[in-house]
Amino acid sequence: MNLARVCGRVVATRRVAELGGHRLVLLQPLDEALADQGALLVAVDPLVRAGADAVVWFVHGVDAVDALDAREPIDAAVVGLADQVSRGPGR
Repeated sequence: MNLARVCGRVVATRRVAELGGHRLVLLQPLDEALADQGALLVAVDPLVRAGADAVVWFVHGVDAVDALDAREPIDAAVVGLADQVSRGPGR
């Protein structure tokens, strides 16, 4: 799993039928210090409904498809909302 910050929504009036009404969000992946890392990506947010600037964790690839327990054509899926992120001493 990976951490990311929600930085927007994606509105698509035309999409493949398998996506149904799933919400699409724009994510900024984060490193272990919660700094921006890498390119933005689009993810399906089926349950979390995270708001702007929320820190979430997501999976990608085959794990994203498995997270929805179906065969939607997706690359990334939000699977949780981080209430708090902290690192232990010396890490």
